[in-house]
Amino acid sequence: MVCIKLNSKPAYVKLPEGKKETYDDYGPESLESWHKKNKLYKA
Repeated sequence: MVCIKLNSKPAYVKLPEGKKETYDDYGPESLESWHKKNKLYKA
C-alpha cells in the first residue's frame, strides 16, 4: 500500500494497518509510472 499527501491529512484520519510506503507529498515517481510498474495502468 502507498499512502500519499500525508501533509494534507487531518489528524483524525487513521492510516490503514499493515505494510505501507508513506509520503508527505507525492512519491518519487509519477502516478502513471507507478501504475504501469505495478501493472495497474488502464488507458
